[in-house]
Amino acid sequence: DPFGNYLFQKILEKVNEEERLKLISTVSPRLVNAALNLHGTRSVQKVVEVAATHEEAAQIVTRALTPAVARLCIDSHGNHVVQRVLQRLPVDPHAKFVFDAVANAVGDVARHRHGCCVIQRCLDSAQSKARSNLVQRIVEKALDLMQDAYGNYVVQYVLDVCGEDEAAAVCDSVVGKVSLLAVQKFSSNVMEKCLERSGDRVQ
Repeated sequence: DPFGNYLFQKILEKVNEEERLKLISTVSPRLVNAALNLHGTRSVQKVVEVAATHEEAAQIVTRALTPAVARLCIDSHGNHVVQRVLQRLPVDPHAKFVFDAVANAVGDVARHRHGCCVIQRCLDSAQSKARSNLVQRIVEKALDLMQDAYGNYVVQYVLDVCGEDEAAAVCDSVVGKVSLLAVQKFSSNVMEKCLERSGDRVQ
């Protein structure tokens, strides 16, 4: 509701910890649907914020969002909830579900306007096993992704923010295909970055 969401957010702020936990638990079955809604997404982002300071609340939110996280990543409203999870909840144990879901559906998520942004936020996070797994999945699909309107930004971001090994793996994937990729609209941007990041052997 355009007005009710402000009331809900205010209630979340003002109630005590026990009442807040009960409220989050009560609304948890509806969090996914609310996250997909223009007004509901703000309320769900607020739920994530307040859950960040309470272990049990964070677990409730994580369980509620996990089954639909890939769908939320590519939704115009839902992606903001996922990005709030990445901002507010620690990767281990709470935000790991985002990394795992994105890694499993990286081909679809990276090719989407909103999903591309979510992946970049994942890559901005501190080094972790979940992040490394996601980077590995991106590297495996780098050749396809770099030829896509949004996927190429994900591959470029790996080249920008990841370590030498990951960058080298992306650069290795284009060896033998440079002439084809260099003349394509999207992959040509990645090729420039590869030239900047690659060592003498790959060049």
